[in-house]
Order: sequence, then structure tokens, then C-alpha cells
Amino acid sequence: MPDTPIRTDEPVHTSHAPGELKPGTWSADDLAQMEEYLRLRDEDDAGRLTQYQGEYVITGNKIILAHGRDLLAALERAEAEAKLRGIPSDKLFEYFVP
Repeated sequence: MPDTPIRTDEPVHTSHAPGELKPGTWSADDLAQMEEYLRLRDEDDAGRLTQYQGEYVITGNKIILAHGRDLLAALERAEAEAKLRGIPSDKLFEYFVP
């Protein structure tokens, strides 16, 4: 597959505060994923994810649905929990807590 050229006329998003990301050419799903990543990074930076250090955290609707060192096992548990809560599996987000 040939490389897709990078468009230089697209806006660059540098803010990390939730709600400050401007749509530009980003899809709603892209923005939601970025906001969730930034939210979790801020939680991690504030020390609120230390109990998950060295693990993957899987969230949906800003709720931690599962966690663990094995990403695939955590995803399976998260998908089962998401189904119970009515959260579509394509709305799950994976974050590794270093």
C-alpha cells in the first residue's frame, strides 16, 4: 500500500484540555478517543491510576470496565462488562499505565 501524504493544510490540535479540541477535520470518534486518552493521562499524572501501574486499563463511557497486564484478557472482560452496561464495543478505549 502506498504511503498517504500528510496534508499540511489540516489544523494541528495541541490543546489537551477536554472540550478544547476543535473538530477541524477530525471525526467525532477521533475526538472522543483523544479526549479519553487525555483524561486518563491527566488522571495518571495526578496519581489516581497508581493501583493499575504496569497494567492496561479499558474504559467505556469514562468508566474503568477492566484492567490487567494481559491486554487481550482485559479486553475480553471489558467487552463482556460493556455489553451488560449497553456500551458498544467500538467505544472502548485502551490505556497503558506505565
